Amino acid sequence: MRKTPLLLLLSAFLTACPSASLPVVVEAPRAYVPRAIGAADTTVTLKGLNFNVKSASVGGKPASILEQTSTSLKLKLENPLGVGDFRLELTNTDGKTFSSDNGINVVASSLLSGEIDQEKLVLTLKSSPSARVKGLLEAAGFVLERELAPLVSGGTGICSQVIVTLKDSRAANRTVEEALNALAELLGPELNQGEFEPNPFVIERGPDASSTSSGESRFTPRAVAVAPDYSKLNLQVAVLDTGVSNHSAFRYSDGTRIPENVVNFAAGRNFTLEGSGLSDVTDLRTGYPVADSGTSNVGHGTAVAAAIAAPVPSNQIGLPGVAPKVSILPVKVCDRGGNCGTPSLVAGICYAASLSSATVKPVKVLNFSIGGRTPNRLLYQALKDAAERGISVVVSAGNKALSGNPTIFPAAYANNYSSSYPAIPGLIVVGSIGSNDGPSFPSVFSSYGPWVSVSTKGEYVNLPNSSDLDAKNTYGYFTGTSFAAPLVAGMVVKIMQQRPTWSPAEIKKFLVDTANPVPNCPNNRCGAGQVNFYYLPNSILL
Repeated sequence: MRKTPLLLLLSAFLTACPSASLPVVVEAPRAYVPRAIGAADTTVTLKGLNFNVKSASVGGKPASILEQTSTSLKLKLENPLGVGDFRLELTNTDGKTFSSDNGINVVASSLLSGEIDQEKLVLTLKSSPSARVKGLLEAAGFVLERELAPLVSGGTGICSQVIVTLKDSRAANRTVEEALNALAELLGPELNQGEFEPNPFVIERGPDASSTSSGESRFTPRAVAVAPDYSKLNLQVAVLDTGVSNHSAFRYSDGTRIPENVVNFAAGRNFTLEGSGLSDVTDLRTGYPVADSGTSNVGHGTAVAAAIAAPVPSNQIGLPGVAPKVSILPVKVCDRGGNCGTPSLVAGICYAASLSSATVKPVKVLNFSIGGRTPNRLLYQALKDAAERGISVVVSAGNKALSGNPTIFPAAYANNYSSSYPAIPGLIVVGSIGSNDGPSFPSVFSSYGPWVSVSTKGEYVNLPNSSDLDAKNTYGYFTGTSFAAPLVAGMVVKIMQQRPTWSPAEIKKFLVDTANPVPNCPNNRCGAGQVNFYYLPNSILL
């Protein structure tokens, strides 16, 4: 493992032209690679040829020139750089100004924080690397561990690119910059962007998610207020999670229909390296203990899916989902330990996005009860792509309020996290609240910040806690923002039934405008307040 206190800033490749925008390159057609290594967010070192610069700016902010040689330029920025795409402008000693028209695509992460894996790189390429390039990568110490083909045909977005995971087998013997220089020479302009793999994002398990019950829960006011059947809606809700299993919660109350009527197992996809193949979306055991057996139990994804779509049970055991019988598309992006890697997450989002314009059962809602502490540019771009295709994306706020309340991603992308990470339109972030048969109050574990949109109950939600691996098909009480988010995803379905032409931004605005304030809860903790599940667009004048 490399040991360095520096920040990693991995740039995109900008194609140089002999007489065009980047004259700092004199050996055309060599690519100009503004790669940056700095001791803090406020310094950037650019690598190139024959710098002769009088003034510079990055992202529209002036930059002081600290050092300059014929091959490098070290800049000190007026403000911290942050993370993302930045336009570089240089003015040479002749008074001519030149810019990087495509920006500098950087990913900044503290190497001392332990939040990135310096041996793993996730790259997006314009096309699949040839056998020759793969051989050169291997000779340079980069092992190709995984390659995912584009999931959306045409276009230039991330979902139309090849996703490659590399392992640097020489990480212990070369610096980060040396590794990046090697990749620059091998991949050239084929490389769109890349970053070192953050520690895996995780499913947002709450502090009491393991508590179980016999399943004798009765209906709640929320349950009896929902419409009885959303199966006829021409849409699907993509649940990006640990998979979904054949729990009895998904069987219709008359017992005559099969679970596939609710969960679209046939179209589900597995983008992890677990299971028996792409179609295996089984919700493998994810570490929840079972009180009476001592074994680990299922399933985050099964519980999340049931909170959205479980039909009304005939025996009143368990609770129906907020939008009973709406079609669920299971997309497995997290392994049995609840860890979710960048390639799986991006591929899962892109798969859902590829179905957003389908004629039959298009994906219109995406539930993402997953979070991590490290900004992830590739994940941001995939979610933005999905939102721009008309998908309402619902994410959990996180459960880290008692651990210093670190910023949780992708929740923070609902706000203008930085100038290079503008808010994703329509992204709905859900916090957790609780109640003791009285006024609601914010859950002490629920992560907070200006990105929280709304809140709903996320404490002791009665949901399935077994799978086809466990014939008991029991229920338990689950706690965490993971289980608040799907309740709101179900509400989004209800809104879509009434207003099918509304955009994700319009749906989010309706949720915010109709939320009930939570006493003694500031906006950055509960957002606009508690979701009003009884308030639908058909009951107001628009």
